[in-house]
Parts: sequence; structure tokens; C-alpha cells
Amino acid sequence: MEFKSIDQLTINDCCNHLSISRNLLEQAVVATKGDTSLLYDRVFDGQPLTGVKEEIARRLISLLIEDRRIFLSCQTGAITYEQYLSISNDGLWRSETSKKIKEIRDQQEEKEYYRRNQHTIDGLERYLHKYPHGIFSQTVRKTLNDKKKNRVVKLITICTAILIAVFVLCYINYHSSSYISSDSDVAFGKKGGTTTCNISTDAISENIQTYVAEDWIKTTIENGSLVIKTSPNHGDSRNAIVHLYAYTTLFGINLWKKDFNVSVKEESGLSTFLTVSNSSCSFDKYGTGEFGCSVETDGMNLNISSDADWIVLKKNVAEKGNNFNAKLTITTKINESGERTGMILVKSDKFEKRISVKQNSGLASYFTVSPNSLVMDEEGTEEGYCYSVEINTDGTTWSVSDVPDWLTAETKIQNGKLQVTLPENNGRIKTGTITVISNNGDSRDISVKQWGDPTDFSASTSTVKFGTSSDYEYISISNNSKKNLSVSDDENWLSATVINSSKIKVSCSQNNSSPRSGAVTVICGHEEISVTIKQDGWGECSSCDGEGETRCNHCSNGYTACTNSNYMGVFDNLGQYGHGRNITLYSYDPFTGMQFPSGGRLEICPTCNGSFKVKCSYCGGDGKRTCSRCKGSGKIKKSY
Repeated sequence: MEFKSIDQLTINDCCNHLSISRNLLEQAVVATKGDTSLLYDRVFDGQPLTGVKEEIARRLISLLIEDRRIFLSCQTGAITYEQYLSISNDGLWRSETSKKIKEIRDQQEEKEYYRRNQHTIDGLERYLHKYPHGIFSQTVRKTLNDKKKNRVVKLITICTAILIAVFVLCYINYHSSSYISSDSDVAFGKKGGTTTCNISTDAISENIQTYVAEDWIKTTIENGSLVIKTSPNHGDSRNAIVHLYAYTTLFGINLWKKDFNVSVKEESGLSTFLTVSNSSCSFDKYGTGEFGCSVETDGMNLNISSDADWIVLKKNVAEKGNNFNAKLTITTKINESGERTGMILVKSDKFEKRISVKQNSGLASYFTVSPNSLVMDEEGTEEGYCYSVEINTDGTTWSVSDVPDWLTAETKIQNGKLQVTLPENNGRIKTGTITVISNNGDSRDISVKQWGDPTDFSASTSTVKFGTSSDYEYISISNNSKKNLSVSDDENWLSATVINSSKIKVSCSQNNSSPRSGAVTVICGHEEISVTIKQDGWGECSSCDGEGETRCNHCSNGYTACTNSNYMGVFDNLGQYGHGRNITLYSYDPFTGMQFPSGGRLEICPTCNGSFKVKCSYCGGDGKRTCSRCKGSGKIKKSY
């Protein structure tokens, strides 16, 4: 329980110490109007209080007077009811204060609701529905009646104005039409085109419409004229009917119409001839130069294509009178294979012409590289410099099929060179092979080698084993580098130090737990060698389960059966005398020296004192013996 001093006690604390009900305090404070002496007498009813209780009672009276003062401040507006709740955590007037806060909030909510809805009839009706006896209910009812009367007058005025406006609008928006006419026949050539026909009508331009069913002809009404546009004709001659309509409308609604038809004809676009200036051409293996050819036809459907992707075809089609002339420019790509032929097809409707294209073989007949080996410095190549290999071939192309990942081999086919660049080598010597292949499948190998530092870097052993005791061992390092060695280890029981450029020392601490393993890393430049370190440890003895002792197998709980032959138990026959003790009743035959149960005296066995058992001579009565495998330590040595 938390200890509080008297000046820290709350009203509830005082009531608990004095065993007073809070319910009686509120009535007492109201009845005495905050008079201290009257309140004291009223609360304690003249009961004498002494010592700590009297101090607590004084504390309670002062808290009640202060609580009443704060509550009365809320009523005068000095502070808000919310402030009272935050100040008086266990005041007598918290319940009444909460009610007051709710009443104030309800009033504020009603005022806000009235403010939002006071300007419309629907809003005023919503207010009366929610607050039928509210603060503003009388004002709302009067305002609502006035607004409804004004609305009726306004509706009558608006309806009258609408009727007048409708009549005027109908008069303004009525447009009549009694006739329409235009050119009756229009003709186009095979290339199509656009023509404009004048329209004669008494309809306004907005009420003139046109319609045509065929998709090769488009019609529009522009500035009171009919505009007809046809697309080029790639087929036989064709005809169409253009419909003109003039509507009588009211408010844009079509009431009835007058119509007129225009006949449209377009001549055939099919070809009647096709000519080609050349029927064949040839190129060298590099596709040097270009070949020109002229094509002419009177048809609209001229199609020129090639059956080979190595043929590059450019065409420029222009009109020549009523015919079409195509200027062809033919080139080829570099040939990386054998001799090849292709075909250019020129077609216009039922007419076809072919142009044969031939290109010489681009395969290599010889292929050499020089030099066929490169030995490069460890510093690599600077920017703008490279190692160069000459590639000699009559083939149009060659490529690199294999290259080591530590260098870059760039082909310069036009210059017949292979350029090799590589970064600095901070490790061992690097070797590899660059394979160059010609377009006939022949390959040539270029051996590459880059000096490094170190070029010889190895350890005399990859694994070091230690016993359980602390120990150390030297490891020899083969190293022809001028760079310094450094070492690192990954376990806190390991330590490694550099002795010189060809020797390191590895040490381990004593191991009293399980076998363990770690690693030492030897570093020279960018080269690393890892040496595994293993150390023997200890494991629990399986013979004694780590206890150091095993059960004695010569006894039971440290005792063995009594074997005194002079006292053979006859308890089974004479139990009424022995009372459960090892006894014998015997007679002695002096002639044979034999003892046998018969009449005589009753004696207790002196060896076991009648208990039938004696302490085990192997374990001394403990029932356990020292484990022979671990010699009593409970642990045995184990290797990693």
C-alpha cells in the first residue's frame, strides 16, 4: 500500500481512514453552506477525535470546502465545468458536473442545428422533428408558416412566367422546310478526291443532313454546301447514292423532311500494264554500291517486296500523269555465309515481274592470328591503351567465342584487330585462353598471361590440430611478394601473429569443454589462404553418464547374502523360535564332526547378527564404484 502524508490525502482517502460514506458528505456541505465549524459538527456529529484521526478530519473538511468553492466557481463562470473535472479528481460534485456538461453540449448542439437549418423550409421542419419542444420551437413554427405562404405566391408567379416563356420559345424554335435540291450526278477518277455541290433549300443549315451507306465515300454539310470525299479505288469501278434531307423542326425535334438524291461514280483502279527496267543485279560479299530500277503501272495496287532479309529495298513512288512510277534502290548487307540469291517481286493486280539478286560468298578461305600469345604486366592497361592481336582473313567477319573473365577482348573487324584491355592484378599470376572463330567455323587460340603479386603464395599445411592444453605451432608460408603479410582469426580462443614474411604463429588456449574448430586467414595483397584449426575437447563419459561412478555389480544396495556355513537357516521349520532372525537349532555329532538341525540350544548368527546380509567387500557398502573408463572424472577426451 502506498504511504501518503496527511496533506497528500484525497477525499476518498480521508473517507476510507475515517470510515465515512461519501453520500452523507454532499448533504452536509449543502446544509451547512460551506461553514467550516458547522460542517465539522454535522459530519462527525460531535464525536470526539484525537491524534491522527483529528488531523485527517481537518484535512477532509478543508478538501470539502475547497471542492465546494471550485464547483461554485463553475456556476459563476469563473472556470468551466470541464476544468472542475480536471481539478477535482474525486470531488463530490463530479456527477452533477457531468450532467451540466451534457446539458450545455446538448444546448450547443441544438443551437448549431438551428443555425444550419433556419434558412429553408426543409431545414425548419427537420428542426421541429428533432426538437419539438426546443429553445427555438416557437420561433421556428412562426417562420415556417411565413415561408410556406411566400412559397405559394412564388410558385404562382413562376408558373405564369414559364407559360409565357414556353410560348415565346416555341415561336422562336420552329423552323420549317418545303424543298431541297443539288447536283444530281458527280464523277471521280480512280485516285478519288473531294468536290463541293451547292444546295438549294429554304431550311436552316442546322436542319440539313446527309447520309451515304458505302464506306469508301464520306459526306459533310459545310457552309450550306454538300462536300463529297472519296478514297482511292483499288478495285473495279463503283457507284453510290448520297441522300440529302431538309427537316422541319421544333426545339430541334424533327417533325417531317424533304429529300434529294445525288448519284456518285468512281472509275476503276485496276492495272492494265506493268513494266520493270531491269530483271537482275549482283553484289560483292561486302554489299558494295547500290542498284537502281524503275517500275511503272497505271494500277492503284502496286506492291514491291523481297523474299530475303539480307536484301535492303528502298522505294519512292510518284505519280506520272494518270500512272504511277516507282524508283527502286537495291542494296545488300555484308555476307557472312556462302554465295546466296534472292528475289524481288513486283506485283500490280494480275501482273507480276521479278528481279533476281545475287551476292558473292563471304566465307573465309584463310584465317590467322598474330601473335598467338600475350604476356601482360601486372599493372594492367591504362585508359586509351591496349594489347593488340592482328587478325588476317578474307572472310567478311570473325568473332570472339571465349574469353577469360579477368580481361576484355574487343573486336575491330574493319581494322582486322583484336584489342585486349585488363585491370591491375593484385593477386597471383593469371593465365587463360582467348578463342577467335572465323565465319567458316575455323578457330584460333591466343594464350594470355598476366603477372601478379604474389605469384607464389601457399601455406605448409591446411590444418593444424591441438590437444586440450594451451599450445602453439609455427606455419611456414611460401611467399615471393614484397607486400607485407597479415593474419586474422575468427574465434576468441585462437590467436595468430606474423613472425616474418614466411612464417606465422598460431596459438590456442586450454579447452575444458567440447572439441572446437576455427580458422586463421593469411593475407597478402588481394590473396588469402585459410588454415583450419582444430582442438580436442572433453565429452561426457557414456559409461557413468558423467557422474564418475557406476553401480557395484557384486551386491544389491551395498549388501550381499550372509554365507556363514555354521548357521544354516532353519527359520522355515522353526520360525516360532527365531522370530524372523537368522538362527539355527543344531546338534553336534562327535564321531562324524557334522552338525545338523535337531534338538539343542537356539543361537543368533554372529556374522550377520541375524539380518541375513553383510556389507559388500567390493564397494564397502556404498553400492557404487569409481568408473574405470573416466577414472571418476565423468569426462573423456574427444577429438574434433
